[in-house]
Amino acid sequence: MASKIAEVIETSTAAFSAQCHELYGSPPFGALVRAAEGDTVIYAVVSNVTTASIEPGRRPVARGRDEADEQDVYTSSPQLSRLLRTEFEALVVGHRCGDELYHYLPPRPARIHGFVYPCDGEEVAAFTTSLDYLGILLAARENADELVAAS
Repeated sequence: MASKIAEVIETSTAAFSAQCHELYGSPPFGALVRAAEGDTVIYAVVSNVTTASIEPGRRPVARGRDEADEQDVYTSSPQLSRLLRTEFEALVVGHRCGDELYHYLPPRPARIHGFVYPCDGEEVAAFTTSLDYLGILLAARENADELVAAS
C-alpha cells in the first residue's frame, strides 16, 4: 500500500488543497491521487503545485551565493525545510463507494487533515477505464488542455 504524501488543508466537493509532508514531495501535475471521507474514496487529479514560505507575505530570500550546489543551501540552512512548504491543488474527478466506481463528484468533500495517497498503476488503470472524468478536467478554469494531456 502506498505511503501518505500529504494532508488535506482545504476542501470542497469539487477540489481540495493538500500540504505535502516533505518539502518538494508533491506528486506530478496531472497525477491521480486519493483521499477519503468515511468509507468513500475520493479521486482527484493534481492541478497545481506550489512551494512557498509558511508565512504569508514573507518571501524566501536567495541564500546560495557561496554554495556549490542547491543541496548545499539546505545543508547550511537546515531550518529551510521547516520555513517552506509544498502544497498542491487537486480537482476531484470521481469516487468509490464499496466496489462501485463513479466518475462524478462525491456526496461530501474529503476531510480536513485527511491523508492523501498517490494512486498506484492498478488504481489508475481501473479509474481510467472510463474517460467520463475528462469533462471535469476540461471545465477547469486554468490549464485545462495541459491538465487533460498530463492526466
